[in-house]
Amino acid sequence: MGAIDGKHYLKRIDGLNNEIWINGEKVEGPLSVHPAFKGVMASQAKLYDLQHDQSLKNKMTYTSPETGEQIGLSFLLPAKKKHLKKRRMMIQEWAKTNAGMMGRSPDYMNTVLISLVRNNMDICCLKRNLYWQLFKPSRGYTRG
Repeated sequence: MGAIDGKHYLKRIDGLNNEIWINGEKVEGPLSVHPAFKGVMASQAKLYDLQHDQSLKNKMTYTSPETGEQIGLSFLLPAKKKHLKKRRMMIQEWAKTNAGMMGRSPDYMNTVLISLVRNNMDICCLKRNLYWQLFKPSRGYTRG
């Protein structure tokens, strides 16, 4: 799925129909219009809209090699130093938009999960290389 905009973000959250209670009262109706949530949700929607701002497109998204869609940079699996720099520039743009006041912007879990994937890939590579060092072809094993 490609990068979403603010309108789609709000629609998706409202469509979840979660059961939420505040001060003993059940929240009824769309969360995006409830006084407890509408401000922060509007701020987050504004961040998603940045991904579709043509002047920021290259700073906020990248082209998926699989689908050709524009994807938010928080999903970029960094393989090089330039990828980390590109992600930092995206995060910095989001922080500028809200003066750094949004503690966990919408990309927070994306970057955590992508970091876990990257680390797992590195660990798997290290394990494979260690295995290869321990069981070399000279011991009767072949790489295959």
